[in-house]
Amino acid sequence: MWQRHARRLGAVDTTVTDPLDGATLDGRYRIRGRIARGGMATVYHALDTRLERTVAVKLLHPAYASDPAFAERFVREARSIARLSHPNVVAVYDQGTYDDQAFLVMEYVKGRTLRDVLTERGRLSPPEAVGVLEAMLDALSAAHRIGMIHRDVKPENVLVGDDGSVKVADFGLARVVDAGHNTATRGVLMGTVAYVPPELVTTGKADPRSDVYAAGIVLYEMLTGTVPFRGETALSVAWQHVNADVPPPSEVIGGLPVPLDELTLHATRREPGARPTDAGAFLAELRDVRADLGLPQMAPPPRAEQPQRTQPTIAVPRGDLLADADEVPGPAPAGPPVPGRAGLLRGSAAVPVPGAAADPAVDPGPAAYAASAAEPPVEPPDRGPRRPIRRGPLALAIVLVLGLLIAATGWYLGVGQYTQAPSVLRKTQAQAEAILRTAGLKAGLGDRAYSEDVPVGSVVEQDPAPNGRVRRDGTVRLVLSRGPERHDVPAVTGRSQADAEAAVRAATLRPLVRQAYSDTVPRGRVVSAAPKAGSSVRRDTVVTLVVSKGPPPVSLPDVTGRPVADVTRDLTAKGLVVTVKEEFSETVANGLVISQQPRPGTVLKGSTVTLVASKGRPFVDVPDVRGKSFADAQTALAAVGLVAQRGFDIPGGDNTVLNQSPGAGDSVRKGSKVTLYLF
Repeated sequence: MWQRHARRLGAVDTTVTDPLDGATLDGRYRIRGRIARGGMATVYHALDTRLERTVAVKLLHPAYASDPAFAERFVREARSIARLSHPNVVAVYDQGTYDDQAFLVMEYVKGRTLRDVLTERGRLSPPEAVGVLEAMLDALSAAHRIGMIHRDVKPENVLVGDDGSVKVADFGLARVVDAGHNTATRGVLMGTVAYVPPELVTTGKADPRSDVYAAGIVLYEMLTGTVPFRGETALSVAWQHVNADVPPPSEVIGGLPVPLDELTLHATRREPGARPTDAGAFLAELRDVRADLGLPQMAPPPRAEQPQRTQPTIAVPRGDLLADADEVPGPAPAGPPVPGRAGLLRGSAAVPVPGAAADPAVDPGPAAYAASAAEPPVEPPDRGPRRPIRRGPLALAIVLVLGLLIAATGWYLGVGQYTQAPSVLRKTQAQAEAILRTAGLKAGLGDRAYSEDVPVGSVVEQDPAPNGRVRRDGTVRLVLSRGPERHDVPAVTGRSQADAEAAVRAATLRPLVRQAYSDTVPRGRVVSAAPKAGSSVRRDTVVTLVVSKGPPPVSLPDVTGRPVADVTRDLTAKGLVVTVKEEFSETVANGLVISQQPRPGTVLKGSTVTLVASKGRPFVDVPDVRGKSFADAQTALAAVGLVAQRGFDIPGGDNTVLNQSPGAGDSVRKGSKVTLYLF
């Protein structure tokens, strides 16, 4: 498995020793072995000889140490991280230089990454996911308060300790690379592409809301076991963050509570302004959701049982923003580690120690590391030979007396002080108190709780549970029933869709939007809701909101050539508004429709239809053709669109126009006939 992984990475440093092995940095940190080497730094396992604790030392490569601007930024950011003192943040202890190479000294943490947990478990339960995210956001909010942005939030940078702690690593290092001038770092998209916020893809700029987005993606993955966007290339995945909305986790895992869907979607809005303003605001929302759902405070899941190995296994991170794809594993630390805690700045993967059983490995990196090796027991100091203890009758008597006292004390402490709690479930408060008094116990009242089957005022829960151990004269906490949980459906008819959905959610109900046409309710407003307003329903009941799409569409036929009066009557009956314009037409008879707008098709009810109606042929002035020959008069009349016709001829005449009807200057329709009287 390791060889296959090595081939995937490319050139692998197979050297089992390191020139720095055994060196002491700054007269204090003794290098005990190299854990991993990356493109920009190498991480070592070391012993702080002054404080006798195990630490992780990260040494910048010479190529980057020679860039003064980069090295200065690296040191400055290390100091910023050191200011971030928080129980959920991997600590930076010290900073220094060795042979002109900058190095960091970081906390050593026994554990594994959230990536390892998800690989093993697939996904987490809602209480576990909320517990991990709460610790993450606590760390991120502390960073945001001092103006620090993580920029690379992902499961590889979240460490789940063997003691149940959760720590976030890699604070500030993204800004180190971003600000560096070394050409090896230019053009690199900061942050892992599966968790990258849209604004980092489009503008390269990030603020606290960018960390909120990435944390929302991590929540999605913890709940579903997968990330929302996948693709053939990193670029295709990055642009999905820009162009697509993150779907609700419940689309992948059915039955997830709606508030967790809403929390995830709020954090992963594509527009930064639509997200919580920073990790602190996100944390407040998360705690509200946990309280609303009644989720217990759960520690991160424990490590699964592993087969026993003859040699320890060191878990190292998958890399950081100062490492690239050329990261390769180094040898395990020489000798057993000194008890302590070490930093983790990336996801961990099992790296076989020489002589150990084969173990799968994934891309290690040069950030600090987490060790899962069992630490050897501390041997007591040799105090030299001891004189044998004389055992006589007195000693035996003392032993017997002490044994009896211990047994009696143990019985009293273990058994005599305790009794069993009687069951008072479904009893009224008065009945429960009486039963407890009889048993020599007291009743304490906790918060009331809803119950579908326990009457109001009766006991729905008790602590300790029935037959549970309780001190004599102790207190049994009672939770009384508030009866069935019911909420009134709000009145939302006529309100905008957004207002209606908000009102339904505020009533702890779930809105479901459907759309329908309406002649009376404007588009985007609620036509009706079911169940109806004022109904008393259970929590999370679905309220169906019918939202208006506006008036329904109607069919608009081709009405050209039809009488305007008939068309106006028919379209008005369909709910359309008709306007009429008139124009002269040489081809369409007077009173008929020449054209229409819109063209035939489907239009919304209430739309306006404009008709152009024919006024018939246009009018022209009759020219004076008296005194002209018939042929000349005919030509003159034809020039203006009129038709010449003979009236009567005077016998013996010379075919000259004596008179005309209509007369010269009269206005007649084009195409009319003009009668000519000849002599």
